[in-house]
Amino acid sequence: IKIVRRNLIVLIKTRARITELAQLTKVFIKNIILEKILFTSKYITNLKNYT
Repeated sequence: IKIVRRNLIVLIKTRARITELAQLTKVFIKNIILEKILFTSKYITNLKNYT
């Protein structure tokens, strides 16, 4: 029973770490996309680019 319990704790910790990493990656990807959108819209609205 002790071995099973220890394995379960390790499994839960591992899953928590993976979930945390996934969330960080999601936030990172959102930031990249937002940055791209802002940069593109800034470029489009800059009138100097059309003259």
